[in-house]
Amino acid sequence: TNMRKLFLLLFILFLPFEVINLLYKNAEYNFGDNDISRFKNVPYNIQIANSGNSLGEQMDYSNHPELNAFKFSLLMQPINCDFHILEQYIDHFEKNSVFIIVLSYGEVDGILSDEVYKVIKGRYYQFLKSNYIEEYSFFDKIRYCAIPVVYAEYPFYKIKRNFLKYEEPEETQEKSPQKKCFLEKRLEQDSFMNIFNTTYPRQKQAGIEYNKQYVLNMVHLCNEHNIHPVVVTPPLPANTVDILKKTDYFDAFENLKKSIIAECNACQLEVNWLDFNRSEEYIHHAEWFKDPVHLKDEYSAEYTDKIIHAIKEMGFLQPLNQENKNAF
Repeated sequence: TNMRKLFLLLFILFLPFEVINLLYKNAEYNFGDNDISRFKNVPYNIQIANSGNSLGEQMDYSNHPELNAFKFSLLMQPINCDFHILEQYIDHFEKNSVFIIVLSYGEVDGILSDEVYKVIKGRYYQFLKSNYIEEYSFFDKIRYCAIPVVYAEYPFYKIKRNFLKYEEPEETQEKSPQKKCFLEKRLEQDSFMNIFNTTYPRQKQAGIEYNKQYVLNMVHLCNEHNIHPVVVTPPLPANTVDILKKTDYFDAFENLKKSIIAECNACQLEVNWLDFNRSEEYIHHAEWFKDPVHLKDEYSAEYTDKIIHAIKEMGFLQPLNQENKNAF
């Protein structure tokens, strides 16, 4: 019948679109910078976990198979999403576990720009429940989950690069307009402040209050569920520290830190703090960094070891015996 023919025609037209749609969705959210596949199987009885953006991603627990560890961090993740992710998965933690709040250089008095958030927003619709997404929109749910390929930029490029794992030669990448869209920007020392100010534009006191509120939200939530919150500020090399010293960045950082600690003391909330952002050990080893803020992969596990050692010295996780203390 004509109806059957129409149905068959629509099916033939729809099938290629749906295949491309599924391939793109897989390429966009299960590979590359937006890989959220691990959030589909978050373990229970977590003993230690961390939040954060790319500076949280550099945490490497591989030297500690005895710990049930998990990374809730994602590239360019804003601090409000750190909190909402913790809200959703708070029941996956053991009692007396540790949650590391990775506070990046951009989250002192800066707030992730709307332009950057629009690029990464879709990934949160893939695994966060609607009540944990700020300004949730049913239209966005359809857009990002049902028909993402319709709104995608360069979908075939992403399918080729992320899903089919095709690597273009470097000379081709340099000429490719997609490179800036899909590859993490390589920070160069002379462009650090420009990226700093455009990705996390500084908002002065308003930015401090914004970031303080979300850190306190996470601290409150941890205290309510018998989880020990530890705020960690990642290390920076000398050149980056020198650049930041020319601004009022470290004044803003001390303002934020003192304000958080004061409020926690007033509310009788536990909060612990580990500062690496001016650590002499890291400042004098620029060769440990792959760019102005990120450690090279081979130094990430050692950095994580130092954090876990300090946490154990606080009396959390497995307490250190004297022999272990002498090893550091």
